[in-house]
Amino acid sequence: MNHAADAFFLHDENGTVLDVNQRACESLGYKREELIGMTPYEFDTGTDHAYIDEMPQKLEEGEVVVLDTKHRRKNGSEFPVEVRTRLLRLGERRFAVSLARDATDRKRTEKEILKLNQELERRVIERTAQLEAANEELEAFAYSVSHDLRAPLRHIDGFMEILVKHTKGSLDEKSSKYIGNILGAVERMGKLIDDLLSFSRMGRHKLSATQIDLNTLILEVIQNLAPDFIKRDIEWKIADLPEVKGDRSLLHVVWSNLISNAIKFTRPRKKAIIEIGYRQQDKEYILFIRDNGVGFDPNYADKLFGVFQRLHLVDEFEGTGIGLANVQRIITRHGGKTWAESAIDKGATFYFSLKN
Repeated sequence: MNHAADAFFLHDENGTVLDVNQRACESLGYKREELIGMTPYEFDTGTDHAYIDEMPQKLEEGEVVVLDTKHRRKNGSEFPVEVRTRLLRLGERRFAVSLARDATDRKRTEKEILKLNQELERRVIERTAQLEAANEELEAFAYSVSHDLRAPLRHIDGFMEILVKHTKGSLDEKSSKYIGNILGAVERMGKLIDDLLSFSRMGRHKLSATQIDLNTLILEVIQNLAPDFIKRDIEWKIADLPEVKGDRSLLHVVWSNLISNAIKFTRPRKKAIIEIGYRQQDKEYILFIRDNGVGFDPNYADKLFGVFQRLHLVDEFEGTGIGLANVQRIITRHGGKTWAESAIDKGATFYFSLKN
């Protein structure tokens, strides 16, 4: 015991010290003969005496008593210790064995860690505030730019209409085609600005969480999109979906984008199959929409949810590349994630998670 790193105390059933090791003498500054006969009350200054009085009962019940306390040296100075005490039976006799470890270094380390954590927390708060301010500025900038772009776009569109009327019947086929291309580009630019405005407003929309029946919501979305698939053969496979908690208007945008994409990218199929379902995983729902459309190259899946990212030519499929960015932003604000799986010409599956 004299070679042990911790201070060793052997007590009788009344707590009186019967023996100690060399480390106990060194840590408290007493000789072995001085410590023998003492009680913890004489050198333990960090523990309530009432708690010490309760220790025999705790030890009798087989409990190992662990406590952080302070010991007082012979010179009056104090230092923190971690003490572990347990009952020792030798025949009919009962003893208590205590091991006391100097906790000065541990306490210093804990204090430093606490200080670092407080500093880190302060920095996180500051960085979060800076990020929020930057996001607000970016959203305001996007809104302002999008709004200001409308005026010249209206002028282009207006003057092109005047030009078409003014030159009616006098332009050759090639010139008429050029004017048609300009008007088409103006229309696409207008749609792009609308989507950009929608994207900038999405960050300022305050979440209003309610219980939502997804079956009703999806039926409503499909009915709204009905004009997009008139005269098309679409087989809908929709599971009995759960209720979720979220912002109904924002989740309406999510499903509108995902279902609209499924309708659009199955257009080349003679018979489109669109499946909507879910699975429960831990404390969240994984919802998905699967189609048998043209799919996409899985190597570019990480780009799908970026602003203005498109994996198909405009001549093939219309769109501005903002819809899925809105989907990701909305789901992120709900505490979920978005991802997709696909292969070229083998359909696509889009997933997102919502807490249940």
